[in-house]
Amino acid sequence: MIPPMIRDATIFSCLLALLSTGLTLTYMTTKVPNFAHGSFAAMTTYITLILVKILKVNPYFSVGLGFILGGVIALILYQVILKPLLDRGASYIVLMIATIGYDMILYSLINILADYLNRTYKISTRLYILKSYDFRVFH
Repeated sequence: MIPPMIRDATIFSCLLALLSTGLTLTYMTTKVPNFAHGSFAAMTTYITLILVKILKVNPYFSVGLGFILGGVIALILYQVILKPLLDRGASYIVLMIATIGYDMILYSLINILADYLNRTYKISTRLYILKSYDFRVFH
């Protein structure tokens, strides 16, 4: 049996590795550091929370839907903000500042959503875990 602290640290490390891989791929393809990347992940997590706690969707299915909707949020950044700036010949600094602005908007929306879920549905949105939906493969 793996000690819970080691197991949880390994899972958290894998999540950070996946996030950093996405950030690295984004930087390699666009040559712009995307400061909103962490907010994409946070928004995806909140989408998963809404699907599981409010709409009673299976958490393993809702993670996939969350990833898709997180990708849509990232696509909005590119299509609505970055592409028009690139078409106008914006510099690297302008594009970087645009991602910071988008991050601030997403961060504000995340906080508004968290407060709304807490007040309306009495869901603890600041510290939640989906561990209760885990299952064992090996007994």
